[in-house]
Amino acid sequence: MKNFGKRVYEHVQHLAGEIGCRMIAAPGYHTAGGYIREVLEKCGLDVEAQAIDFPYWFAEETRLELDGKPMDAIPNVFSPPCHAAAPLVPLGTLAELEAADLTCCIPVLYGYLTREPLTVKEAFYASENDHRVVQALEEKRPPAIIAVHPQLHKRWALIEDCQFTIPSVTVPAGEGLRLIRSAGQTVSVKICSQSKAGKAKNLIARRTSAAGKRIVLCAHYDTKIDTPGAWDNASGAGALLTLAESLAESPSVPVELVFFGGEEYSMSVDQAYINRFDRPAEDILAAINLDGIGHALKTTTVAFFEVPAAIEQAARAVIRQFPGAMQTEPWPASDHSWFYPHGIPTLAISQGGLLNLDFAHTPDDNLEWISPEKLEEAVDLTEKLIRLFV
Repeated sequence: MKNFGKRVYEHVQHLAGEIGCRMIAAPGYHTAGGYIREVLEKCGLDVEAQAIDFPYWFAEETRLELDGKPMDAIPNVFSPPCHAAAPLVPLGTLAELEAADLTCCIPVLYGYLTREPLTVKEAFYASENDHRVVQALEEKRPPAIIAVHPQLHKRWALIEDCQFTIPSVTVPAGEGLRLIRSAGQTVSVKICSQSKAGKAKNLIARRTSAAGKRIVLCAHYDTKIDTPGAWDNASGAGALLTLAESLAESPSVPVELVFFGGEEYSMSVDQAYINRFDRPAEDILAAINLDGIGHALKTTTVAFFEVPAAIEQAARAVIRQFPGAMQTEPWPASDHSWFYPHGIPTLAISQGGLLNLDFAHTPDDNLEWISPEKLEEAVDLTEKLIRLFV
């Protein structure tokens, strides 16, 4: 099977164009899971759904008012409901936060405190300062929190932790300026949200006859809220589906396909896959993760983690066959992070390494930017890299 680009694009179009947002545990997420299973089973693969309890969260209404006048705000993902009114306290540093009395006040977090999204408590990459920010907020327990987005004209949520139970909203930078200049005045926050029992699923595909060590090919199929996630990561999931169809013609390649279902919001969901193994390195020859490929204006990249020198040299020779691709520095994010800490040779195929948050995680991540030619480049490159580990 060739003409990878056209076929990957068809999968991306279905996932991002027809299904759209695939936020964890939401209806679109389960629809996408059903589509992935259907394609894999047509390839003659056995598909296991590794189910994990995870809440299905959604918000129905959010209102932020200052002096009775509405302001632009979005609920932070997984925020509990609230209806609170209290004086504003602007806080820009950790020292200010730790010194503040927030018993009957609503903090407006800006500056250092919102330079990036609040790190989830379970994150392996969280720094000591990240933990101190979360700890201070949970100990002081304000009635609500307002986070000011650090980028002009951007408004994606800055708090996205299902274990963080203080109601909160994010406001654009311009609204944040108004709030900071209104310190001491009373602000009203109303969030009507629901959190219901739900399920997250990792989908694992293999041949019934498969035994012994395997190469794991993986990609996540979930998205952030309010985004079709064409690049992040219908592209990677579509590439994996296309590779499944291609590898059906080469049954001797020992491959396990893993569609991770929690990359955007839950480390515990994705980690559940690697926890299946007592000694992961004894069962897994190598892992290749695809996350964010096919953007027409971005460059295909490959990063190496714990790859033996001889294979890395061979992989570099493969990359040189693709003038539009290049090696990049290791970046410790996404689902390849579950493999290399165990000593498993791991490759991350993406575009530029770290996610570009001016584009990803927003409604702008749509099919308009996806190039079939770039998709074909990434999948053809991946197929050749797989052969290095056989």
